[in-house]
Amino acid sequence: MNSNVVLPNSNTRLLLQEMATSNRTNDLLTDPTTSVIRHGTRIHSQSTIDGAHGNFMHNAAFVSLQNSEHNMREIFRKFARDTAYVVGSSWAFFLALVVVIVWAAMGPLFNYSDTWQLVINTGTTIVTFLMVFLIQATQNRDAQAMHLKLDELLRAVTKARTGLVGLEYMTEEEIQELENEFAALQAKYAQRAKERSRKRKTVNGVSTET
Repeated sequence: MNSNVVLPNSNTRLLLQEMATSNRTNDLLTDPTTSVIRHGTRIHSQSTIDGAHGNFMHNAAFVSLQNSEHNMREIFRKFARDTAYVVGSSWAFFLALVVVIVWAAMGPLFNYSDTWQLVINTGTTIVTFLMVFLIQATQNRDAQAMHLKLDELLRAVTKARTGLVGLEYMTEEEIQELENEFAALQAKYAQRAKERSRKRKTVNGVSTET
């Protein structure tokens, strides 16, 4: 046996055992707290992930709803525009005229009964009811486009009053005041034109007396 190896004595062994026991006791005291802290951290992290996922789903649903609404409006706009164009054509009028003529010709076959009258009444009511919304939507869009064009002209002209841009939102009294103002301007310009006409006739040697 090597004589350089030193074996621990009994006191050293007791000291090592006490240190080992103390370390195990500290581990038992600290491990539950550490476990709770780590468990709470995992719960908080999972809650954060769940909240972010919920916000993402909510935003995705909101964007999808906006896209659906935009697509529906675009489809309705195109349908209203095309329908107004077709209904306003001469072919649509002649087609409606043919339908009325056929309906009137079939009167004797049905003895001009209430059912015969109900057919044309129901058909025209349904068509008129639906066309009201389509035509109104088309007129609203055309009026809006016209207002924007006029607003752009008012903005481009230097001496134009940009306060007239929102004319359609003014009250009846304000519109009446503007109408009276433009009527006075029209009368003023008409008087000037009449005076220039008289001067021109005087220069040409024509008498202006009446």
